[in-house]
Amino acid sequence: MLLREYVGVIRAQDIDLTDYFYQLQGAWLDFQDQCPWAVIEEATFIGGFSVFVHENGAETDWLERVAEAFELAGGGALSTVALQAVSG
Repeated sequence: MLLREYVGVIRAQDIDLTDYFYQLQGAWLDFQDQCPWAVIEEATFIGGFSVFVHENGAETDWLERVAEAFELAGGGALSTVALQAVSG
């Protein structure tokens, strides 16, 4: 798989993740509006999810720069084993 293709897959997943974040945020706001009797002192999941989405985007940007560097160096491919190693 070309590294650039991998970046495209990850970028698409980032878009999906951002959509899920907005859905969750909207549902949370709706819950707060519709259930004022449910007082919640502190909820960190929205902020944490937002940070997660931002960091994923930053990592994808970094991976895109790596792909560009490989292309400039004359090779834009990595083995599946190498991709699995960096993707966890």
